[in-house]
Amino acid sequence: MVPFNRFINIIFLIVLCSTIGYAGEIELTGVYLGKNLFVRNPLDPGSNSYCVTNIYVNGKELINLPRTSAIQIDLSRFSLNESIEIKVLHKDGCTPSFINPAVITNNRGFEFLFIQIDDNSINWITAGETPEGYFELEKIRWKGWQRIDSISGKGQIDNNQYSLEAAHYAGDNEYRLIFHQKQGRIYESEEVNFYSLLKPVTFFPVDKVVDLISLSRPTDYEIYNESGDLLIEGFGEYIDVDQLDYDEYTIIIENQPGQIYKPKPEIIYKPRRKRKNSGNQ
Repeated sequence: MVPFNRFINIIFLIVLCSTIGYAGEIELTGVYLGKNLFVRNPLDPGSNSYCVTNIYVNGKELINLPRTSAIQIDLSRFSLNESIEIKVLHKDGCTPSFINPAVITNNRGFEFLFIQIDDNSINWITAGETPEGYFELEKIRWKGWQRIDSISGKGQIDNNQYSLEAAHYAGDNEYRLIFHQKQGRIYESEEVNFYSLLKPVTFFPVDKVVDLISLSRPTDYEIYNESGDLLIEGFGEYIDVDQLDYDEYTIIIENQPGQIYKPKPEIIYKPRRKRKNSGNQ
């Protein structure tokens, strides 16, 4: 049987060891944004050992008595935007710290910070992206907003810069950007106008066409029949209309409508030669 005094000493040592082993904690909450978290783990001057004793992620112990000055907390098993709670237990007389807390605490969400258009390009800056998103560039065309280009997102929390080549119409041009997150959420930018000093596109022939239409410079075009069905569309300096039936059509060049007519070819009959009189009666 253990003497009473010895039993008291054992209980005291257990309590003392527990107190030395864990004296405080630091916490951090946020969401998973695709990056791991790092903890600065200083030396405890009293014991000359590292400060951190345990690390818990969402209530489960992940790390015990780490022996390194910088601890990486692997969060890759979480889904994007999943809630995370980090608890770091430490000894008395020292305090660890989070090196990059913004990787889970930046919850301001996605936003377009800047959009600028010049004669040759469309440029923009974003913040708060999540990985594996993508952008669509849309433009007002004859039948409303249409996608004209796309680009993959960089997926960084901090500022991301992008640029796409522009193909302006003469006069007013209306653009907008759409950001698609992997999770399905969509962010739409404000509409941005750019006035181009380009000369309006002309085409030839302007009335009766046969097989080819020439444009004064390369641009996009559409040709519709009288019922409003789209028959031809593309981008370039020439439009092949050889396969069109003989009829009237609407041609759209840089949102400006015009009319063209493909007539049936005239059939020219050769004059009949008179038969020579043989002279025999």
